[in-house]
Amino acid sequence: MTHIDDHTLEKYLFNSDEVRKLRTGIEKHLDKCYGCRETLERIRHFYVTLDERLQNISEKEISSETSLARIEDRVVKRDPSHVEVFGQQSLTVWEKIFYTVRKHPLVSGSVSIALGAVIFAVVSLFSPKTKDTMPHDFYADYQKNLVIVRNKNYEDLWKISSPNLQQTLGRQNKFDQQFILADLDNDGSKELISSAPIGQNETNDSPKLHVFNSDGSLRFEYVPPETISFRGTVYRQPFRSNTISIIHNQESNRTMIALFSTNSHSPSIISLLDPRGKVVGEYFHYGNFSTSYVDTLRDGRQVLLVTGSCDMDEILHNRYESHAVLVVLDPALLNSECEASYTRGFGPPASKAELYYIRFPWTDIDLALGHFRAGASIFSFSKSGLVIRATAENTRERNIFDYSLNNNLIVAGVNLSDGTYQLHEVLKKAGKIKSTINSDYLNNLKKQVDYWDGKGWTKTVSLVNNE
Repeated sequence: MTHIDDHTLEKYLFNSDEVRKLRTGIEKHLDKCYGCRETLERIRHFYVTLDERLQNISEKEISSETSLARIEDRVVKRDPSHVEVFGQQSLTVWEKIFYTVRKHPLVSGSVSIALGAVIFAVVSLFSPKTKDTMPHDFYADYQKNLVIVRNKNYEDLWKISSPNLQQTLGRQNKFDQQFILADLDNDGSKELISSAPIGQNETNDSPKLHVFNSDGSLRFEYVPPETISFRGTVYRQPFRSNTISIIHNQESNRTMIALFSTNSHSPSIISLLDPRGKVVGEYFHYGNFSTSYVDTLRDGRQVLLVTGSCDMDEILHNRYESHAVLVVLDPALLNSECEASYTRGFGPPASKAELYYIRFPWTDIDLALGHFRAGASIFSFSKSGLVIRATAENTRERNIFDYSLNNNLIVAGVNLSDGTYQLHEVLKKAGKIKSTINSDYLNNLKKQVDYWDGKGWTKTVSLVNNE
């Protein structure tokens, strides 16, 4: 890609007649080229800063006594044969100053004021600078099992060891949900939050949450409950720290950590912690949570979208079955111990934080193959809604259906993977199913999505009422 030179960008910035016919082409190029946009912003910042300095200088300082001598406007012709040619040399600070002034020919106003402002700016530029120690982002060194935090100049600041980091290689979504850099204290400085094993002595069975200060020191560790009792059965560790989400409450101006812990089956716990590690609330659910996402409603409130499976059929029907589910929680109401209203049996009251509890259906493919273990994950997001991927599988086959939900959580459409379509055709030829995958088939799946209203299942979108 051919880039636009600085002088042309400068003329474009000041609406110069020289580039009037080129403006449309320049703007199209700027839309595509990050480098030229960055250069334009640099030039804009130069003049904004210079204008501010000019305004801070009083007119009394500008006088004939203090101004520079007038330069005579004449050109002296020289004989080219007497011109000496020198090799390229590194510029001194003062040469760089005058080069900077020459590079910006559109500077208006007093030469002395402009020169003074430029001298101040450039001298500041070449003054020794201390290293920026504020965390900006982080990256993974999979070969060394290290997570490295760096500043906005992409300079490494500090690092932590995570022994199982290679397991997330090629699984960016998994990595992003186990390591998050966020400003927990709302003070402009970011902390690193991790639900992955840290140090050489921790493994996947270590259920700790780690929070590191901006300087790399450990702020706190949190361990989920060691045992959970559900309807007379005691479930023990390992409850692994699985994924984390960061939630900001606008009303209280507080930032919270949502930690999801599971033992890969049932039950699961969502623990809400404040920036110092104090548990604010806990949500118990009989089923496995796999993915989470924080979404912002039109009124500015943040909600927690959680997907996974509900294993309640094991209890109600004594069958090894599960359904894919989506749960929407209001973290502002998650301020004590509570349980999912559909999976009662942990002891605490039904959660008032539950806004929606949605269950996705089994298909005739599942019934034909004996797929009674299903789970859901958040597949994608857009301005118009989200896509929930419902997956059912056994040791041999796997079928996938994607449910598109609009912003009101109404199912707008259903799609299936190519592999699922092929699996359906194989079963149909074998005489195990009779259906045909068409618009009627997919529309029927839309109608089978269930919404829990706190007392029973309904086919219409309903809020959970736990009053």
